[in-house]
Amino acid sequence: MLEPGYYEKPLTRLEKSQIELERLAAATKTVDEAEIPLALSAYLKSELQKVLTEIEEPEAQVEFSNQILQAVHRLTAEQEAPAINHNIEEASQLATPLSNIIRVWGQQETDLKALIKHEKNSTDARPETSLAQSSLFSGTPGEPNLASELNKEIKTADRIDLLVSFIKMSGLNRIKKSLAEFCKNGGKLRVITTTYLGASDAKAIRYLSELPNCEVKVAYSSSRRNLHAKSYIFHRSSGYSTVYVGSSNLSAQALTDGLEWNVKMALVDQKQTVEQIKATFDIYWAHQDFKTFHPEDLEALQAELQSQKRVFIKKNPGLDSQSTSSSSSSNTQVLFNLEPYQFQAEILEKLEAARTNLNSRKNLVVAATGTGKTMIAAFDYRNYVRERAKDGKRPRLLFIAHTEEILKQAQKTFQTVLKDYDFGQLFVGGHAPTAALDQGAFDHVFMSIQMANSREIIEKIPADYYDYIIIDEVHHAAAKTYKKILHHFEPDILLGLTATPERMDDESILPFFDDRIAAEIRLSEAINKNLLSQFQYFGISDSVDLSEVHWGVGGYDQNELEALYAQNVERADLVIEKVKEYVNDPNEVRALGFCAGRKHAKFMAEQFQKVGLKADYLDGYTDEARRADLQRKLRKGELNFLFVINVFNEGVDIPEIDTVLFLRPTQSLTIFLQQLGRGLRLSDNKDCLTVLDFIGAANHKYDFGSRFQALLDTKKRSSTKEEVETDFPGAPKGCFIQLEKKAQEYVLENIEASLRLSKNYRKLLGEYALEQRTAQESVTLKGFLERFGIAPQKFYNGKRSFSELKYDAGLIDSFEEPVAEALTKAFPRLVSIDSVAWLNYLVETFESLGTTVSSAELMAEKSLNENQRRMLLMFQRTVWNGSDSEWDSDKVRESFESLKQSPVMRAELVEILNLNKEAVSFVEKSADLDPAVPLQLHARYSRDQLLTGLGLTKVSNIREGVKWLPEQEMDVLLVTLNKSEKNFSPSTMYDDYSIDPTHFHWQSQNSADETTETGKRYIEHDARGSSVLLFVRQSKKDEWGQTEPYAFLGKVHYQEHSGGKPMSIIWKLDEPIPAHIEKETSTLVDL
Repeated sequence: MLEPGYYEKPLTRLEKSQIELERLAAATKTVDEAEIPLALSAYLKSELQKVLTEIEEPEAQVEFSNQILQAVHRLTAEQEAPAINHNIEEASQLATPLSNIIRVWGQQETDLKALIKHEKNSTDARPETSLAQSSLFSGTPGEPNLASELNKEIKTADRIDLLVSFIKMSGLNRIKKSLAEFCKNGGKLRVITTTYLGASDAKAIRYLSELPNCEVKVAYSSSRRNLHAKSYIFHRSSGYSTVYVGSSNLSAQALTDGLEWNVKMALVDQKQTVEQIKATFDIYWAHQDFKTFHPEDLEALQAELQSQKRVFIKKNPGLDSQSTSSSSSSNTQVLFNLEPYQFQAEILEKLEAARTNLNSRKNLVVAATGTGKTMIAAFDYRNYVRERAKDGKRPRLLFIAHTEEILKQAQKTFQTVLKDYDFGQLFVGGHAPTAALDQGAFDHVFMSIQMANSREIIEKIPADYYDYIIIDEVHHAAAKTYKKILHHFEPDILLGLTATPERMDDESILPFFDDRIAAEIRLSEAINKNLLSQFQYFGISDSVDLSEVHWGVGGYDQNELEALYAQNVERADLVIEKVKEYVNDPNEVRALGFCAGRKHAKFMAEQFQKVGLKADYLDGYTDEARRADLQRKLRKGELNFLFVINVFNEGVDIPEIDTVLFLRPTQSLTIFLQQLGRGLRLSDNKDCLTVLDFIGAANHKYDFGSRFQALLDTKKRSSTKEEVETDFPGAPKGCFIQLEKKAQEYVLENIEASLRLSKNYRKLLGEYALEQRTAQESVTLKGFLERFGIAPQKFYNGKRSFSELKYDAGLIDSFEEPVAEALTKAFPRLVSIDSVAWLNYLVETFESLGTTVSSAELMAEKSLNENQRRMLLMFQRTVWNGSDSEWDSDKVRESFESLKQSPVMRAELVEILNLNKEAVSFVEKSADLDPAVPLQLHARYSRDQLLTGLGLTKVSNIREGVKWLPEQEMDVLLVTLNKSEKNFSPSTMYDDYSIDPTHFHWQSQNSADETTETGKRYIEHDARGSSVLLFVRQSKKDEWGQTEPYAFLGKVHYQEHSGGKPMSIIWKLDEPIPAHIEKETSTLVDL
């Protein structure tokens, strides 16, 4: 009998008949092809358990089981399935032959067609993880955010039981909205918590107790031994209940921290265990030690929490004042080799790529304060030393910063990384090199900018004296004192470090660094590595409508903006109300509020003061003494709210800040991140950063999308719109993003308007062309894409070209290009080429076609070696899809002749290939293959490209992920890590993954084991003299919907295996996986 509720099971004929006879409404959804075996086996398991339970005699159970096994073997041999009563209903019209029931409604529901349509297309209601299969949440890259998943469990449950040791506002905030709606709609909620360690927030417990249909019980620690269990139980009348058991309390840090482990168990998958958990909860609930909490018990609860907290602190003296690891034991010497974290190694790869591929040796690194910029510089210098050191003498180094503290920390960092505790000389304050320039005392100097200018030191040092110069906080570079240094010295390497590349005076520092940022550390990466504080971000529905405010260069008109805020008492009251709602205690926070101007900041401080909150303001006119005093008060907690304009964007470091209020819109993404970064520094006793962003109706040109995209985990591939609609499951580890209903509507309206505008490329090109004409600059593909922040992969969808767009806009006179259609279709495949060797050869080839060189001369057999011939055939197959064609000089010559006759499209092709080269973020290496093979290590290739490069003449009939090439004596492994189209699929994500940079776990095809010829070849390949090549990609499709190419990881060697049909093999790689690829292949752990 189908009861109304949520399901996850195959639709049977019996159930289909019931739905039709009883006129029920049901939504079905096709099962992902990769998920079908698990879905079917789960259904078969439940049916077999029912039948076996009904058979009383053990002998009869064994006999029945044998019959099943015989039928299975018969099916394998004959491909015929026996008929049974519960055959799966065939869904021949769908993409796969199986549908799951996902929800059933009762007859009393209204507008059933709309409900069914919504459920089929919706991703925001039901959990992303299965209701029928168990899952582990361990911080695995790509798995759903636990807070987001709990919200969805709440929305789909009929009853909820929570057993959590600690309940904090920071954690409750993340599911508060869903719980409130659940209880309001009649759902029954039971909560058990404790006063253990005094860790819970009384405000959070009181809030829950005041919800309708909710009852809270508290285990007072003084009455019983400590309860430390955590479980979240979601009852469903459909039988698809789920339970979460693990280490996470209801706090911001624990709820989704990557080092927390939580198991989700499904009732249909783990019936016995789930029933035991439910029963245990009921026993606890009935026990006398668990006291029902009423709001009038608040004072007693607070007293008990304070008492437990004092006991804990007494048992752990010094815990509250424990310093962070970064500031401990300044004299400690590290005797082991320090190696960069994965994200730091990726930055170092990008620096090497800029210097090797582009000959760009003036490099800018952008990273938030606290993410280890100086450590990256030290590692980069160490690499440079290893390349350039002669006779044991290190290249000369100059490190420039503006404070003595920074210089001392930098010197210690370099000493630690280099394992040389005498390295370098300080030149700041009372410190100076002890010998003359010609005696080597200035060879490795950590110098203040003031010292460099005050004593005219710079003029006394030759321009080419230093090999490697680092400038910290280089956003000051546009200042006169820094320009003097930059213009004087001519080092081999110039490295700029900054957290704030966008200066308040709008003067760009990029011209000092070849007009490009060499590398950036993304916010999510720093948070995932615990280098920055986790945050909870709440988008508040603002009462102020900005849609009609004048929009000019740089965004909203500042005067109009401030006029709307500066005397708006109603809006100020809203801000105060929301602060009280979302923070635990407004009298304990250390908050920054970013305002539209001086009047606005002063007004907000006055309004907060009127309600008894300790608040003040400062601006550009505030003198240094008062500014320092306000900062001191904020640090000490003597001041709780400081309202500012832009003065806290750069150069101010107060780690204690735990709340940020965005009280005005900020168009610049860089400034937005700088302001957010003020609160992201790690600090003792800071649970997380709370962000309140007040969002109102906005101008359609205002960019919400980029700011939310900047907050999200880079490993998640969903669009910004999808993230907004589904409560941001892609938030970084331990972080939470939630928009109030009206704020969400404003954001979605803005994103949809932006998407419509971004698709009107002709209008955008006209705007860009006018700007270029005014500036007397040419119209280029690169300039157009950069101007509007359009990724080449987004622009090139197989239906448009930049050349045709220019022709339609009247920017070119004629467009009669024989190759236009073929190239336009091929551009999506061409923009993914990232082999520098291949790109260089293609650019050289196509540029020569624009001269007097004929295609016949270019294709002359004697002028091409086999390596070049294959590169040209790889290109031809990429453009013309000639998968079955062998090398045919006439065909290739014909193709290139059409290119020669298409100068406009050929020029666009060359520009694309050059853009590809600029974007390459690694240095490719030789793969130790036959010289005829043009494939380079760590470059990415499509299936046809890589097989062509390996010498296959026909590749269209190859579909499986493994291929034995007998002529080359080579096994080719084509691995797709995420085999399901779902973002998270526990059933397939543990088959193939890197264990570390030099070892890869791979699961073979189902037919292979150690007794088969294929299995033996895998095990004995080194002894037999054959090779194994590994190619890996993350998904079948990239985020743009195009077929994703494979990264070439090179030769691998058998180490060990387990199991059979399929075999699980561990391969050892000849070359370590580079950091930018390892973050994709290390799918299980992200430490």
